[in-house]
This record gives sequence, C-alpha cells and structure tokens, in this order.
Amino acid sequence: MDFNIKKMLEGIEGVAEIRLLSSRNRHWDKVKLRGIDYAAAEDTIRKENLQEGILYVLSEKTAEKEQWAKPFEAAGCAGVILLSSAGGDDREPPVIGEEKVLIIGIKTSLTADQLTKELSNRIICEAQDVYEDLVDTNRYLFSNTLNKQDIGEMLEYFKNMIGNPVAVFDGMFHCLYTTDDMMMGMKQPKTLPKTIYMASKYLNRHFVKQRVRLEIDGAEREVAMISFPVSFQGKIRAYLSIPQVNQEIRNLDFPKIEMTASAIMGQMKHDFALHMAEERNIDSFLYNAICRKDIRREELMRQARSLGLNLKNKFVVLVFDAECSGEIEEAPQTINHMFRYSLEDKMFLIISSSVKKMGLHGITGLLEGKIVSVFEMELPAKICKKRMEEGFDRIRQEFGQYFRKSRLQTGMGNIAPIWQLEESFRNAKKALSYGVLSKGKDCDFSADYEDSLLLHLIGNIKSKEGLEELIPASLEKLEEYDRKHNTELLDTLSIYFNCNCNMKKSAQAMTIHYKTMVYRMNQISGLCETDFSNSDVRLRYGLGIKLFQLLKGD
Repeated sequence: MDFNIKKMLEGIEGVAEIRLLSSRNRHWDKVKLRGIDYAAAEDTIRKENLQEGILYVLSEKTAEKEQWAKPFEAAGCAGVILLSSAGGDDREPPVIGEEKVLIIGIKTSLTADQLTKELSNRIICEAQDVYEDLVDTNRYLFSNTLNKQDIGEMLEYFKNMIGNPVAVFDGMFHCLYTTDDMMMGMKQPKTLPKTIYMASKYLNRHFVKQRVRLEIDGAEREVAMISFPVSFQGKIRAYLSIPQVNQEIRNLDFPKIEMTASAIMGQMKHDFALHMAEERNIDSFLYNAICRKDIRREELMRQARSLGLNLKNKFVVLVFDAECSGEIEEAPQTINHMFRYSLEDKMFLIISSSVKKMGLHGITGLLEGKIVSVFEMELPAKICKKRMEEGFDRIRQEFGQYFRKSRLQTGMGNIAPIWQLEESFRNAKKALSYGVLSKGKDCDFSADYEDSLLLHLIGNIKSKEGLEELIPASLEKLEEYDRKHNTELLDTLSIYFNCNCNMKKSAQAMTIHYKTMVYRMNQISGLCETDFSNSDVRLRYGLGIKLFQLLKGD
C-alpha cells in the first residue's frame, strides 16, 4: 500500500522537526510500504538482516558510518527514519549524498522503539480504513454489475471517487458514455501518447497517457488524460478515460481506481457481446432482405421488428463507398499491435457513429463488401434527406481528421416499404455509379436516385435488354476502336456531352489543344457515321453514352 509518511509523522506527539534528507527521492507523500521496524545497533545493518518494503527507524549516531544507506537500498527497503534528540544540536542536518532510498531526519523525544510502535499503529489503522473502503467499493460494484447493469451510474460513482470527469470512448475516440458534457467536444493534439505500466495485483496493468483539449468554464484548456484500454475478442474496443481537470492522477488511489475500472470494463464487455450479436443480426437482416429471393415475408418482418424497426414507416437504403489511406494516429496506441483496428474497421466505426448522430432511426451493417445503412422515413422526406446530407459532411470531416487522404461516395436509393429494400439497394448502387460518371471517381459526393431523371428512366425500364435498345450500336464500335488503337474517343465523346457540346470547354477539360479536340470529334463522326450538330442525334447519343457507361459499371 502507499502511505503519506510525512503526514503520519506530523500527527505523532513528541516529533519536533521533520526533514527529507535524500537528494534523489523527493516524494514522501506516496511511499509503498509493507511495514515498519527499527535497527537497534550498527551491526544489524546488513543486507541479509533487512527486508524489502520495510521502513526502518535508525539512530542518527548509528548512521554516522560512511555509506551506511547502501544496505537499505540493496535490500529494497522503503526507507529510513533517522532519529535525533529534540533538545540536542540545532545545526541543520545535511542532505545525504545520492542515495535512491528515502531518508527522513526527525528530532523527537521518543525512542526508536516508541516511534516504531506509534507509526505501526497508525499504519494498521490507515490500512484498515483503506481495506474497509475497498470492501465498500467492491460491494457497490458487485451489486451494480449483477443487479442494475447501469454504466452511467457506475461512471458517476467513479467521478465522485476520483474528483474528475469520466468518459468511455470507442476505438476511434467517439464518446459513448460520459459524466460531463465537456467530454463530448474533446479534441486531441496530434501527439503520440505514452504507454505506462502500472505495477499492480489488479486486472488492468497498463494505461495510456495523452494530452487533450477540453472546454472548461467557457475556455479551452489542455490537460493530461489517462485511458484504460478495454479489449474484447482480440481487439481494443473502447477506452475508459479520466482527464486531470480537478485533481492530478498521481494523487489518486490507484488500487481503488483499478478496482472500479475493472468492474466498469467487465460491464462494458457484457455490452460489447450484446452489441456484436446485434451487428450480426443486422448483417443477417440486410442479406435476407436484399439478397435472398426465397425468404418469406413473415420471417423478414419478424427480423425487422427484433431490430426495433417500425414496419408502418417506409425506408431508404444508403450505400457508402469509402477509400482511405495515410492514417494520422489520433487514438492512443494499444499495448499489443495485434489489438489494433483494421482500416476497414476504422472506416465502419466512423460511418456508423456518424449515422447514429443523424437523428434518424436506422441500422448500419455490411453487405457485398460495402457499408449499408437503412433509415426509417419517420419524418417528411425533405427533413430526413437534409439530416443525411449533414451526416455526410460530418463523416467527410472525420475522415479528414483521421486519414491524410480519403474519399467518401454515397448513393441513396428510392423510398420503399421494408419488403422492397432490394429495389432501394439496387437503385442506391445505380445512384453511386451515376455519381461517379457525373462527378468523377476521385471526388466526394452523395447521389440521390430520386433526384436524377436518368436514373428514374433506368428504374422504369425493367429489363436490361430494354435499356440496351436505347444505346447506339456505334458506341461499341468506338470502344473497340479505342481498345485496338489505344485512343480515347469514347471518353472524348462523354466529356463533349458533359460540357454541353462546347468544343473549347471540352478541350480544356481534357487538357488538349482545341484543334486536337476538333480532329477527334471529326474522327468520331466518321466512325459513327452521324452528324452531332443534329439535336435529335445529340439527345440520342448523350443519353446513350450515359446508359452505356452505367451498364458497364453495374
């Protein structure tokens, strides 16, 4: 246990003066101590007669021998108290060299035996108080974990115990639970934290220390914060974090912190097990609703109700296509590199966390290698879509915070009842493909199926053969010509229509000379055997090339 030796000595009657004499060890407020004893004579001061973790009381005369402190240091003793008479020499006692062991000099009217007994009694009383406090803490945590399972209440108890705010963050440092709203807006400086080992008999032997910025009393302050990693099924799933807002961490009772932290983490692992089961149910529901053709409607409805979806509402499917690279490590480093999230895990965490903040009831899972969300349209469609757009902006910002390079593209399907999610999913993918065609494959965008006349046209033509009838056959001739001669005639024609058939703008978009653009368009006209100055031809080819590219990318 840790004891404040100075405080205990100050409370003993007959102790007149207390001074720290060791030059290296400046801390006597938290001394790890197993007990106290006294060395009665010089010949007892040998390493084999001394015990680890014991604080020894010694006569100052006995300590006059040169390098007398070395045996205490070699034996791993907690320290030494040097006694001198209260009415004796008034000279300042000297600092004792460079010894690492704690050395305290006192003037007292007590003998070494009397002081040892008095200190021992105080240590026993303090240890009993700590033990009773730990028992009460353990009883509360045991009762809460078994009966109430309330993380919020446990965090409040933790806050009252340590005098600082407490929060639980996921692996990407999104706040899951907190005792104080200031933790919701926490910002982390881009510095790697320290990994610290804590010698303890309790469960959590490591934590990470970092610097964070919090808004406190209307002003932003930078403070230190420790975070206990919570692992589950081979990955760090969350962090239990304590910022040093009101009280420094080093002044806290670490055994009690660890006991409470362990209980909270145990409850969190229970919650993670439930959460992961829910994720599997969501993925299963998405697969059944979108991919399976033989599933009965009753079974699908049962699955939807188990996920809390209101079947009276209509729904919309969103498909996310994200690509990220060049990570900037903001969250603490884990103890074991094997525990770290994969890139795909991190992207899923960012998107699913932002989706929950949209203020719409929905579920997020994985299907066909893409992140898919299904939202209930509880509010008017205009309001729902505005909230989704705000959510997309949050995701883009967070990707920019965590990754040096990122791209986020989103396709939104049509609004449909729960048993027609397949159609909404298919149309969301079409919106995604159309967004790539119209805005570029390297751009961030969100494309809504219901906002595009072309996608509506595709949706109303049920067969692929019907769509292919709208595509001029000469486009395949252009594609074949490009393949054989390594040219870009099909892309040139596509950009020509995207630029409203303006030769100058088309040349600028392709970064080629205007005359080169004219030459290419004459070449295309010859191969297609058509005149692009005709408005009907332009309409047919403008629509046809978009359908051609969409079907190629489907």
